[in-house]
Amino acid sequence: MRSKIREWSVERDWIRYHTPRNIALAMVGEVGELCECFMWKGEVDRGIPQFSEAERTHLGEEISDVLIYLVSLADACKIDLPKAALDKMAKNSLKYPGPNKMKSEQPSVSPPSNICFLSGNCDPSIVLSNHLLTATKSDDSNYAKVHLGSPGVDRLEPNSSHSHSLYSFKLKYQRFGWVWIGWAPISSLTGKDVMRDGYFLYTANSNLFSKNDWGVGYSGSIRVEVNQVIESILDVNNRTIAFKIDGKDMGIAFTDIQTPTTLHPTLIFQNGIDSSWSVI
Repeated sequence: MRSKIREWSVERDWIRYHTPRNIALAMVGEVGELCECFMWKGEVDRGIPQFSEAERTHLGEEISDVLIYLVSLADACKIDLPKAALDKMAKNSLKYPGPNKMKSEQPSVSPPSNICFLSGNCDPSIVLSNHLLTATKSDDSNYAKVHLGSPGVDRLEPNSSHSHSLYSFKLKYQRFGWVWIGWAPISSLTGKDVMRDGYFLYTANSNLFSKNDWGVGYSGSIRVEVNQVIESILDVNNRTIAFKIDGKDMGIAFTDIQTPTTLHPTLIFQNGIDSSWSVI
């Protein structure tokens, strides 16, 4: 079909004047004419409304016009339309698994194993409880870093391999305070008030911010309320870190992540007595 349409256009010297933008706009017009075929026909449970034979013929012509422009547009943009359509269907199958499937084919998310706080990586102002799953700041000293004691995610470098494509951990925001949540190498946790590297979101007056630049907003003014759950998701294949709040996707905060060392789920408490987080 593509070769026939192209041959037809070459014979009439249409290719010289039909840019991809022109073709796309023309296709929109044809879609409008196609929609007019259904005007005043009402809705039916399945199939098509009652069309006369002439109306069915006209409907076929309008569908064909849309298809011709679609194939022409793909050809003008040098896109392998059959391959692109199959690839898109494969992606859609990840998002919308069929009723005969028990689960989505989307890659699984693995929490770092044996996740808990480690007392050796906690400032003295941090009190650990609940089998080392809860950390509470007991005084109003400045920074207090907490490193979660999991094996971490090793070496985010080009061509490095991992057993899972996604890693995540969830924390419940249990009291207002200034808290950082993210991923960092152990080396960044040395010292009490120095943050050398890592990828974090932080809460300030219940608003959520990203990066290490004060006042840089993340996805607008996102507020975090007490008892809400923040999830940090590390995608090792795409080298990104995204976040969710109570299961709602907040988008990607960091891209092009590369580090030769192991990244660990990390928390940093700043001011705020009784500020606390729990791994869930």
